[in-house]
Amino acid sequence: MDFLLLLYASILGMILISPFLYFSLNKNESEFNYSDNKLKIERKMLLENLRDLKTDFETKKFSESDFNNLSSDIIKKLEELDKKMKLTGNEENSCTCGKIDHIPMAIYCYHCGNKLKA
Repeated sequence: MDFLLLLYASILGMILISPFLYFSLNKNESEFNYSDNKLKIERKMLLENLRDLKTDFETKKFSESDFNNLSSDIIKKLEELDKKMKLTGNEENSCTCGKIDHIPMAIYCYHCGNKLKA
């Protein structure tokens, strides 16, 4: 009788402790994914800002020199982000359309349909 009580108590203890162990061991991985997602969001915002800037220039809301000054700042920030994210033309899941938020292990880009570089 005492053997079964100890067995059930140990199984219950493992069931109660296992979620805490799982989350404590995977904490570093989730922090990495969070910082990587934050960089992707920041990069996407900068690209949208550059697109808006180009649209404003094409509608003649400001001069070419103003456009060049503002766009050069955004481009420098994009280059810094690319260095942080280690984005190169040879990186896995890169595409000619410039989108970086591809599905992991995908073969084709879901934005443009082109085959991703492996």
